[in-house]
Amino acid sequence: MTQKSEADAVAGVLRGKRAQQGPAGRARKGGSAVADPTARESLRRADPILRKLIDAHPDFRPRAWLNELPPLDAFGTLIFQVVGQQLSVSATRTIVSRLQDRFGGHLPSPQELLAVDPQELRASGLSTRKAPPCARSRSASSTAG
Repeated sequence: MTQKSEADAVAGVLRGKRAQQGPAGRARKGGSAVADPTARESLRRADPILRKLIDAHPDFRPRAWLNELPPLDAFGTLIFQVVGQQLSVSATRTIVSRLQDRFGGHLPSPQELLAVDPQELRASGLSTRKAPPCARSRSASSTAG
């Protein structure tokens, strides 16, 4: 996957998560991973190849993969962005999952990230080059506000 396609994928994750959020970051009721029927029909009309694909896979849910992501607040989004740089979505999910496991089933807060030994971040799969941005982010977040 190229850097641009990975960035587009991560941006899609974030847009999808924001689309499922209501006021103050609360999850909207009835959020669905089902494709918009109007958009689907528009694509069917616009392109004969897409028409064949859509007709062959009527139950395809283009946003189903969003259900596999952890809930992301602003700091979680930052972690996801740093972890996902130049990695596949699958590898990013694996590393984020390991971080969640390390922090009791949730992504770390800035304070939790400050308290952890950088070697534990490495053990979760973060590269040596990604640990410093996390450290700078955690320092900036802990002094902000």
